[in-house]
Amino acid sequence: MRHFLIFACCGFLLTACLTTKKNSDLFFTLSGNNPFWSAEISKEGIIFEELGREKVHYPYVKGETSNDRTIYLSSKKINGEKNWLKITLIKKTCQENLAGTKKFPYQVEIEKDGRTFYGCGKD
Repeated sequence: MRHFLIFACCGFLLTACLTTKKNSDLFFTLSGNNPFWSAEISKEGIIFEELGREKVHYPYVKGETSNDRTIYLSSKKINGEKNWLKITLIKKTCQENLAGTKKFPYQVEIEKDGRTFYGCGKD
């Protein structure tokens, strides 16, 4: 099995192999639609991506937990300006909008560049 993965990484699956994290490194995976977006929170950092745009990497910050919510607030300089990313995870069942059949343990709200994104998440 290891030989197959190494071989696959040498071919056209290189990107997928490089971006795959060990389960122990990944804290949360988040996603939403309207517009489509996804995010990952890991000890390596926070990655946010909108459909059709480049991924933006933010430094990892420990989340602040209060009652049923955890907030991650991170920033980075882009073109000389500080850009903030605020992720709020609410421990409440969330149902995917599109098919409406998949349930997740977290409701998610992300504030980025003056816009708000809603979706679901899992740990």
